[in-house]
Amino acid sequence: GGSCSVTIRFAPTAAASYNGNLAIVYTNGFTTITTNIAITGTGAPTSVLSFSSSSYDFGKIIQSQSSSKIITVNHSGPVPATDLSLNALLTPYSYKGGTYPGTGGNCSDTLNSGNCTIVIDFAPTTTGIKNHTFSLSYNNGTTLRTINALLTGESLAQAIISISETNPYNFGTSNLSASIDKTFTLFNSGSVSGTSMAGSFDTAVFSFKGGNFPGTGGTCTVTLAAGASCNIVLNFKPTQAITYNSIFTLSYHDGLRTQSELKTLIGTGSNSLHSEYYLTRLSDVPIQKSQMILVAGSKLWGKVSVKKWQIYKAQADHFFLQEVNHLVPLIEGLIIDQLNEDVNNDGTKDLLFSIHQNDSKLIGYSIRCGRHGQVLERFIIED
Repeated sequence: GGSCSVTIRFAPTAAASYNGNLAIVYTNGFTTITTNIAITGTGAPTSVLSFSSSSYDFGKIIQSQSSSKIITVNHSGPVPATDLSLNALLTPYSYKGGTYPGTGGNCSDTLNSGNCTIVIDFAPTTTGIKNHTFSLSYNNGTTLRTINALLTGESLAQAIISISETNPYNFGTSNLSASIDKTFTLFNSGSVSGTSMAGSFDTAVFSFKGGNFPGTGGTCTVTLAAGASCNIVLNFKPTQAITYNSIFTLSYHDGLRTQSELKTLIGTGSNSLHSEYYLTRLSDVPIQKSQMILVAGSKLWGKVSVKKWQIYKAQADHFFLQEVNHLVPLIEGLIIDQLNEDVNNDGTKDLLFSIHQNDSKLIGYSIRCGRHGQVLERFIIED
């Protein structure tokens, strides 16, 4: 008088009729009995949805900008796909215009055949790679199914270009008939190229060396790649014996808008510097701070002597020599006047000179003595 139940699973692989037999075998106490039960079933037609791609790359864009992608949903099968439902999109992804299926899209909650579209925006506000799994659930006619696609994009920081050296930067003192050059390095710490670079000055005594950007000897062009650096060469040429303050403006496009980087420039004109002294390097032997070099001194009681000086300080492209008060043998015919300035405030008048590159392959150093910018003589001396 007992009973039990048997569960049979029917999983058709096609929309067709299926016939089968269930055989129940048991022993009745005397013999084995087999009971056959005919079973049938019909596979119902279903629908299949798929995305046109397994991933969608929105590309690299500058933060605060946006890009859009059209995602196509394809339908196959003889019956409609119903109850279309999408997971919530996470920032920085959203439906274009704010709601499903996005402005310009035409998907709804049912797709009978063919395909439909969804439009998604990528609008990052922070930098970095942004990944998100986009999921679509639907009823295929018999059960719920889910399909997935990867959304990816990268947000970049705009170009950020800086100018080397202190701000303000002091060129030092120059004779009115002379000038001082200075090389500055530009560096782009952003993630995209800075473009349309140009420079301007609000005082005419400061300019690009040679007159045009980036200055003679400069390496910059109008574009500076992300993570790259280049050089500009500026020149200070005073026309009055006063101290000048000027603003140098570097303008560039950072990928979103035009930006300006400012550098305050200071320089002093003088008409009291008797001479300029140029130490030209003629070999690959470097000039080091505290290195002793021979420089001709002034006439003393009708005699010409040479004194030893020591490099003690660098300012801009200029170096200062401090007298060590040690007389050395005369270099015939070389006479250099001492400046009437005490740059380091140690009670000793100092000698000013500039380093200039020279293509000569001679070993040693050349002293050029110039009054008001005019070169008078040139000599080779040993260090």
